[in-house]
Amino acid sequence: MLPAVVTRDGTQTIDGLGLFHGDRLAGFLEEEPSKYIYALRGLAQDELFVLTAPDGEKHTATTLQVKRWKSRIVPFHTPEGELAMRIEVQVVADISGFLNHEGIDPLTDDANPEKMAQKMLWSALSAVVMECQTLGCDVLGFGRAVNIQDSKEWKTCSDRWDEIFPQIPVEIQVHVDGAG
Repeated sequence: MLPAVVTRDGTQTIDGLGLFHGDRLAGFLEEEPSKYIYALRGLAQDELFVLTAPDGEKHTATTLQVKRWKSRIVPFHTPEGELAMRIEVQVVADISGFLNHEGIDPLTDDANPEKMAQKMLWSALSAVVMECQTLGCDVLGFGRAVNIQDSKEWKTCSDRWDEIFPQIPVEIQVHVDGAG
């Protein structure tokens, strides 16, 4: 992965990421999806995320000012014995800016900012993980996680990782705790 850096108002910021498969450029992620890669790699403390709801939702956007982001990748086997990954994400953030929230029943989870943010964050992370798998770029370290957890398993699949990685089922668990 190679960050695209730009200077805005005298400050350098990351404007996107070039994703590589081996030694060739496989694709490019824009600024917002790139933030999720950095966050999942543990590099997004005090970062601002703008989340949008999937089409058809009652609420359309919010912001998370991340105070703490913890994530880990856990390899596991499905009941059928298939290798799968679980990404566990815990975020402490200031939540603000829900737009277009008319019609939300205040007695349901739809009115809970943490639950709304979790749904939106899950959707954004799912899209980023799917894009990485489509491009064949294991920038999140799924292979490394398998090797650490079960080096014997890694030895059996490392030679075929380029074929296995894009097909691995991925579960994403998100918990957001509103800090303010």
